[in-house]
Amino acid sequence: MSTEEGVADRLTIGAARGRYGRSVVVGALLLSAFCLSPSPSAQTRRPAPARSFFEPFDGLDGRRWYISDGWVNGSHQGCTWSRAAVDIKKGILRLSVLPRANRLRPLVCGEVQALGGAYGYGTYEVRMRAASGSGLNSAIFTYSGPPNTPIHDEIDFEFLGKYQQKVMLNYYVSGFGENVKLQNLQESAFIDFHHYAFVWQPDKVRWYVDGKLIRIADQSPLPSTPGKLYLSLWSGSSVADGWMGRLDETAVPATAEYDWVAYTAPGDRCLFPESITCSPKTK
Repeated sequence: MSTEEGVADRLTIGAARGRYGRSVVVGALLLSAFCLSPSPSAQTRRPAPARSFFEPFDGLDGRRWYISDGWVNGSHQGCTWSRAAVDIKKGILRLSVLPRANRLRPLVCGEVQALGGAYGYGTYEVRMRAASGSGLNSAIFTYSGPPNTPIHDEIDFEFLGKYQQKVMLNYYVSGFGENVKLQNLQESAFIDFHHYAFVWQPDKVRWYVDGKLIRIADQSPLPSTPGKLYLSLWSGSSVADGWMGRLDETAVPATAEYDWVAYTAPGDRCLFPESITCSPKTK
């Protein structure tokens, strides 16, 4: 287990977090969020593999995207997912944390989920600007787990607003996520847009920033269960202070911006010129 700054605190609060029914484990106590985490559709059979796509966010097609709305994922989350925290302006998806009290939390926050099948091996890319401020988390990640699948596998890019030039990279295998690396960045994730990507293969996971390889995970076991693709911005509660930092209330409202996002299935041609799949050096 890594002992880098922030990692130990995250594991201390038991950040075995599930996106649907994601929960926080404190000692032996499991605080389940299943009842607050409805699925957008009941899945009675295994979904087909997702197809490659490039999304420039000229709009938010309901056939491609589901907006999380009306629940929280556990006691670690200080906001309620809400449609009010999701909008698009001039081709930019904006996910926000807003001071809007509701029956569950004093804040609302934004998350979208890519529909269209099960997302497994392949290349995931986004051009985004994260939200700055202690207690905030801007992310792109894959997730499989309850209630859609019994196995919790996950791969993350998480930008904690308390770090100006660091990103948290992690992956989960069957619910175990002690694979965290806090990676230094050459430039701030909060000032300008940058190109972030990870390539998920059966024998390795590789993370890139602006086309530069920053991490390889090739030790077995690795994630193998297809799931969903998410983009999100959320605020932590006091339960997560040791990991995310105490929420800086002066930073709210806060917004993370996503210029585009793409998924390229293994063997498919590159979909747009900026894609790392267009470069032989990164294949």
